[in-house]
Amino acid sequence: MSDLAKSMAWLNDAQREAVEHIEGPLLVVAGPGTGKTQLLSLRAANILATCDVQPCNILCLTYTEAGAEAMRKRLIELVGRDAYGIEVCTFHGFASSVRARYPEFFKSNPNATPVSSLHAKEIIDGLLKDLPYDNPLSGIRQGIATNLGMEASFISAIKRSGLLVDEFTAMMEQNIAFADYLENQTDVLKFFQTPLPRKASEKEEYVAAFEELLTAALSLAPAKLREPVVSTPGMYEPYAKWLAAKLQATELIDEGGRTTGFQDLRKLIAYKDDDGVYRAAVRKVSQKGLAAIQIYAGYQEKLKEKGLIDFDDMVMDCILAIREHAELRYLLQERYRFIQVDEFQDTNGAQMRIVELLCEGIECPNVMAVGDDDQAIMRFQGATIACINQFQAMYHPKNVVLKINYRSTPEIVELGKGVAAQVENRLAASASDKDIRAFRDSCDQVEFAETVFANQELEYQAMARDIRARIDAGFIDQCKDAEEAIAVIANKHVKLKSLIPFLREQNIPCAYKATTELFAMETMQTLLALMRYVAAYAAGRQALAESYLPQIIAAPELDGESVSAVSFALFAEREHRKNWTLAMAKTTDARIRKLHDMLMGWCALAPSSGVRELLFRIAQPCMDYYGRIAQDDPLAFAEFNGGVRALLNFVEDEWGTPREKGRAMRLA
Repeated sequence: MSDLAKSMAWLNDAQREAVEHIEGPLLVVAGPGTGKTQLLSLRAANILATCDVQPCNILCLTYTEAGAEAMRKRLIELVGRDAYGIEVCTFHGFASSVRARYPEFFKSNPNATPVSSLHAKEIIDGLLKDLPYDNPLSGIRQGIATNLGMEASFISAIKRSGLLVDEFTAMMEQNIAFADYLENQTDVLKFFQTPLPRKASEKEEYVAAFEELLTAALSLAPAKLREPVVSTPGMYEPYAKWLAAKLQATELIDEGGRTTGFQDLRKLIAYKDDDGVYRAAVRKVSQKGLAAIQIYAGYQEKLKEKGLIDFDDMVMDCILAIREHAELRYLLQERYRFIQVDEFQDTNGAQMRIVELLCEGIECPNVMAVGDDDQAIMRFQGATIACINQFQAMYHPKNVVLKINYRSTPEIVELGKGVAAQVENRLAASASDKDIRAFRDSCDQVEFAETVFANQELEYQAMARDIRARIDAGFIDQCKDAEEAIAVIANKHVKLKSLIPFLREQNIPCAYKATTELFAMETMQTLLALMRYVAAYAAGRQALAESYLPQIIAAPELDGESVSAVSFALFAEREHRKNWTLAMAKTTDARIRKLHDMLMGWCALAPSSGVRELLFRIAQPCMDYYGRIAQDDPLAFAEFNGGVRALLNFVEDEWGTPREKGRAMRLA
């Protein structure tokens, strides 16, 4: 008996059904521990054994490099050397391989280098600062574009959605056209001019009249306002359709006569302009969207000019190449006759577009998706349940639900089922046929408890005491790995950070790791303000430099506190006409005079010193401060050191060797 036959013999009925379904689209709903990696590997091996294809005709797309490596190892065990011919990669890896194999179809520079996150922010910041004052995204605060963070997030979201500039523009223009319709051809907004009555009976009549009016307006809207202008999962539906669904799902007035639902919906639909007239809120949002997509287009041009590329561009460039060149699409479809996609619930709009393009024009594509709709609630990196729904709607695949969990105990499986039952928008197959059962027996280390506390402080105290009690009872000594004995899981990092002081009170050692945006780190704000002051002042932009001084003077890292900071602000305004730099030199406050001398010293060094050397000089007071509090607040100490390392890494990425860093780039 061959290795493939032996492995097939161990499959349960649902797994075997999926492995043996080779021709045509297939959707496998596979929860954690149901053997999906084994299934994917066996199906690829079965395709090679039963179909007249070469290993290179099979494409397996996974979400992570770890998943790809696990599948490769399993394939090597099953089919030997042929496994190396099967393309197993992430979506980004696939996009990179297509670019390398068919460079003639790509417009972007093949030698482009990855852009660092800080350099990307610098480019976006410059584009935003160049906007006219009446642009909805214009604005500068302390030398930084007000909407920098929002625009950076928008650019990332657009790239992960798979939307092109013209498509997003069409969406926003459709929204604005609907705003025109709402304002000029209906009485919906005029209705809001009549105040909400106070009497219960009149309230009901008022709300009923509004519901009837809005329903009629939505049903009579032109078809071009109700039909999608582009298809992209989870990112867009026509505003008219969205508003209709929102109206249907909203309880406008409850049994107690409260109109919270109506008032919330009114806020979504309309706003008052300067003349007190209600206007369509979607217009403001869409105009902001049009401004944002223009910045996105400008950002892409800047990257092209500078020979740069960002991570998400790999997939977007691949989409553009396949979309614009039918020849490339035919070549890829001829090569990849069987496609398997793992962790489909983690697929975002751009990755879904890759799958669509590879299947475009094929009546019954041999494409298989494996995913779990109950895990799609995470929406990581733009992932959305809508991708699974779109796959179901586009290809009408055969559905197979894996129902046996080989990893977890019955208690954990039952707990998971209870949580999953609360998930909205599940697939029909999950709702009707996803009765997961545990293969393993129960064990003696299973305990679940749900506790409600009056406030978070009490919750953190109780959690820390519970962990301390388990440690004292010898629980960790019974575990194979002490570092994996106890874990605390939360949906946001801020909750974990808030717990750490309570763990320290109980003398509980802990490990905590998080990826944080440098410009959002609280511990980095003073250092960034100091660097911005020095850069601006040394460049002759004194007004800009002055804008950072209130933050600098009050910073605890520089021994600042609110009373002396306020006193100095009054002195600067009264004696020196708000010239804070001059006031710092003239004040009787020794701390602030010393701070002035440090700033002037750094400014003098800026034109001639390398940025790395100057960064260390400016960072030294903050480093001393966080060193002093390291014992009491180790998290702040670690976070600050991580931020400084990130700045140094940026210098290394942007300016090369240490010698080049020392002489080629100046802060001012």
